[in-house]
Amino acid sequence: MKIWIINHYATPPEQGTSTRHYALVKELEKYNHEITVIAASVHHLLKNKHNKYSQELKAWQDSAVKFIFLSTPEYQDNSIERLWNMLCFAWQVIQLPRRIDYELPDIIIGSSVHPFAVWAAERIAAKYKLNFCFEVRDLWPQTLIDMKVISKYHPLTIILSKLEVYLYKKASLIITLLPYAHEYISKLGISASKIEYLPNGVDLDLFKDISPPQDSKEHLTIMYLGAHGPANGLDTLVEAAAELEENQASKQVYWRLIGEGPEKEHLKVKIENLGLQSIKLENSVSKLKVPQVIQEADILVFHLLNVEVFQYGISPNKLFDYLASQRPIVFGCAARNNPVAEAGAGITVSPEDPKAMAEAIRQLAELPLSQRIEMGKRGRDYVEQNHSYRYLGARLNSLLEKVLWC
Repeated sequence: MKIWIINHYATPPEQGTSTRHYALVKELEKYNHEITVIAASVHHLLKNKHNKYSQELKAWQDSAVKFIFLSTPEYQDNSIERLWNMLCFAWQVIQLPRRIDYELPDIIIGSSVHPFAVWAAERIAAKYKLNFCFEVRDLWPQTLIDMKVISKYHPLTIILSKLEVYLYKKASLIITLLPYAHEYISKLGISASKIEYLPNGVDLDLFKDISPPQDSKEHLTIMYLGAHGPANGLDTLVEAAAELEENQASKQVYWRLIGEGPEKEHLKVKIENLGLQSIKLENSVSKLKVPQVIQEADILVFHLLNVEVFQYGISPNKLFDYLASQRPIVFGCAARNNPVAEAGAGITVSPEDPKAMAEAIRQLAELPLSQRIEMGKRGRDYVEQNHSYRYLGARLNSLLEKVLWC
């Protein structure tokens, strides 16, 4: 079958970190499907911008996956220009069937990093009588409300709420990355029978040569690798570093925070104001380099703010990369699902609690290396069984076949 996947922020591994659809397409190709990923030429997760804003289509392809990058304007952080970037992308998606010289797909999947892209996918599907699937990555606008970005009475909230329900109703299949999102969606009058859970995962081929951590009698490296955004609450990590500088663990601890995001400058100022010597902010790395960099860690840290929307679960790529790396994890999150606890791969602490995080680091520092290695192995076993893209690709193929032939 022919499939289009509309994801504003999709990237190939060497060009960014939003690689879910690259990995899934690589697996779907094994079933002889013809798939195109349609993404924006300019966004904050893409390292190499493909062209300045114009009417060009930019194609990219390797041996397995084909992308079309639609030209979108530059923006900075969460500015009005970012909203304009989203709207320009959605408009260009709608225009795409007139601008290409090959067959339209049998199925079009709209992925809701933002809902305007999904609406554009639905518009194409409606006009050309295609099968439309809705991939729900974030619950809009509920996430914005719970993050206190906008009020539930804001006009944009009302617009997004109506758009959300409209898209749920129009979709033949709703794919959710969150394990309990069906509860939220069902409350909106949507049949649970068309909602399917397909979480994020990990390309284990990238992590096949991972070596276990080595024993260091002098220091431990604590690593956070991922977005530096408001939801990540990285102030907690900085304050935990301050706590460990004041009340040291059994070994010297060094922190490496690797990534980009709107909170990075704030974190830099905070580290300087506290006079911390044990923590360093570093630039993001491409997905292909993550396995190499993550092996330099002894302990990995995951953290999210205590936000109500996480009652529907989480499915962050970086957490499955963490588990695949065979390192113990400090999990600072109050989400309803907890892959680290399920795997027995680390210690869970309350979010936004620097002292608890610091204490968890002390506990792991005192463990023999053999016990930390065993934690890491349990994490690896867990993702191999539950979050391999080989398994997830086969599952997605079955769901799409059902949509096409029902």
